[in-house]
Amino acid sequence: WLILAGSTSAGGCMHVYRDMVKFGMIDAVVATGASIVDMDFFEALGFKHYQAKADVDDRDLRALYIDRIYDTYIDEEELQSCDATIKDICDALEPRPYSSREFIHEMGKWLAAGNAKKPGSLIQTAYEEGVPMGGDLKPGAGKAPTFLGMAMKDPKSGNLDRIQIVKGWLDAA
Repeated sequence: WLILAGSTSAGGCMHVYRDMVKFGMIDAVVATGASIVDMDFFEALGFKHYQAKADVDDRDLRALYIDRIYDTYIDEEELQSCDATIKDICDALEPRPYSSREFIHEMGKWLAAGNAKKPGSLIQTAYEEGVPMGGDLKPGAGKAPTFLGMAMKDPKSGNLDRIQIVKGWLDAA
């Protein structure tokens, strides 16, 4: 298993995780939405994170349309483009509930279909190698936990306006 959170992509670690998946060292990936969407998918679209000073006034950054988490900066217009791409993927899906695992699988499928501007993201590699990102894990030598996640598209509204990820442990006993 690979369980991650935080600015690992911006910190330059995502390629290590990708290679671990590629070479069969990882059976499943569990990560925060920020790690998957705002880091890995964002960079797969060809956008970049920048490291800069942490002691800059947020009002100055906002005036320049720059978003940041501590010392990691991104372009707000690029983030909006990433969000629009997620919406396009949602709009192309059959209207039914999707688990987070199924939705991330669809993101990887979209990237693998030639849409990645920076191939080799963790999402794309996990899709290509058949490694689930979230979802149910099959028990191996011992008992495996079940991860719970859901993204729902309201069949009446037609659009998926937001995704809420709910994580929890279910007792397998």
